[in-house]
Amino acid sequence: MTVTIERKRHNSITYYYVNYAGLSGDNYTQTIRDNTNEFINIGSSGENDILMIVDVKDSVIGPDQLEAFKKSMRDITPYTRAIAVLGTTGLKKALLNFLNRMVGIVEGKAFHTMEEALEWLVSQQIKNDMT
Repeated sequence: MTVTIERKRHNSITYYYVNYAGLSGDNYTQTIRDNTNEFINIGSSGENDILMIVDVKDSVIGPDQLEAFKKSMRDITPYTRAIAVLGTTGLKKALLNFLNRMVGIVEGKAFHTMEEALEWLVSQQIKNDMT
């Protein structure tokens, strides 16, 4: 089992950093599945407003990874508030937009820097606190 999740704090928020950077092939697919199971466990234990940053820099996404991500999004949606994605250029950005339309429940957005992603997650938490 390969879980690449770190729980972190920034200002007033707790978020999860999910590292898929540089992954490809079967290892990438299995890591997506393992991380999904870990988020299901986290959510099932009562944490149901998860914020995360997903790093896909230098990773290679093919059909198997796309299917794994689609299933992951469906499975973690009940526990997830927002997902900031780093490293999405070209095809990966198009895939993120596609996943957002397919699943459409979790707010997902691409960013170039960690600072931008963190700022957006803070704004999502503030928006949630106001509702």
